[in-house]
Amino acid sequence: MRKIIPILALMSGVTHAADYSIQLGIEAIGSSEPVPIENMVTGWDGDFQQGELAFADASNYTAFKFPLIDKGWLELKHHYRRYYYLEFSEETAELYRAMETTGEISENKNIDLTVKHFEGPALGVAYHLPKLDFENFSLELSASVDLYQPGHFQFGELDGLANVGSTDNVAGNIDYRYDQDKILDCDQPVENGCKVQDVDKGFGYSLSTSVSIDVGSYLFSWQTKDLFNQFRWENGAFTEGCVNVGGGVSGVCEEGQLQNGFSGNQNTVERIYATHTFTASHHASGVSFGWLNHGAYDRFSVAKSFDTKLGRFGVFLYHPVQLGLGWKYQAFEFKLAADDDQWQEMRNLELDLAIGWQW
Repeated sequence: MRKIIPILALMSGVTHAADYSIQLGIEAIGSSEPVPIENMVTGWDGDFQQGELAFADASNYTAFKFPLIDKGWLELKHHYRRYYYLEFSEETAELYRAMETTGEISENKNIDLTVKHFEGPALGVAYHLPKLDFENFSLELSASVDLYQPGHFQFGELDGLANVGSTDNVAGNIDYRYDQDKILDCDQPVENGCKVQDVDKGFGYSLSTSVSIDVGSYLFSWQTKDLFNQFRWENGAFTEGCVNVGGGVSGVCEEGQLQNGFSGNQNTVERIYATHTFTASHHASGVSFGWLNHGAYDRFSVAKSFDTKLGRFGVFLYHPVQLGLGWKYQAFEFKLAADDDQWQEMRNLELDLAIGWQW
């Protein structure tokens, strides 16, 4: 089910004149507080500032919509999704920055890290009820279910200390589930003696909902993506316990504890945060206000949309600071919001691009 875009909120009530449609598209949102989004992927050697959060959710999809004879309409969808959510302390960000640059820290750093990541293909179905008209308002409801086959994943928490000097001197308590170990290289038993087997692809599901209420001059919409979700791997790899790498910090791990904790394979079940989107729009003025929440990430918006012969256009402002433009014409949609005009400097970004055919 496509998400309602706040800037184009008034379009959520656009009539479905075409009975059938096929659409190809990309939808992505990303925010990185400590470094630009590009550096989150390539290494933290770019412009650095204090921050405690990094979040990205991106999908490319193909969707087919068709009517159900006065009983609403269905949408079938295939998409590939990449999801990242990292929450950490400012000292953890400073440590990682040092790892990617000097390799040294001048004082001890407390480590506090939570990570949620998966990627994989999915098949989905969405059902949109016909509009329900009442005396003083109208109501639109929809729900969707996506079935995933997630491959790569990392979920876990790390709490510890990094000792002054080399950034390799780290010790702490870890609870880490993964298919490829990005922290301790524990999926390479020849190198460090860990006992981790290859991990098969998993299975997951997600339920999303949408409600829109049209009351006179106003339209209110509420969407919840991943309201109920679960991802499971039958033989997921894990590492838990106290780890002591490169000498670590004395006193963090009890004497005799393993350097790499305890590792193996087990049934792994994980969940991600739901994304809540609320939008309030005024029909006559084309002005809308919005709020998006995902875990510790919040974004607020104000937008202005207007109709032309070339479709509906929109301009909008977000907080965290972003400026954007949107355009919708028949089955074509485009939206871009960013906080900088240079890709390598962007810390907040949203992109929606779709092209389709209607008949």
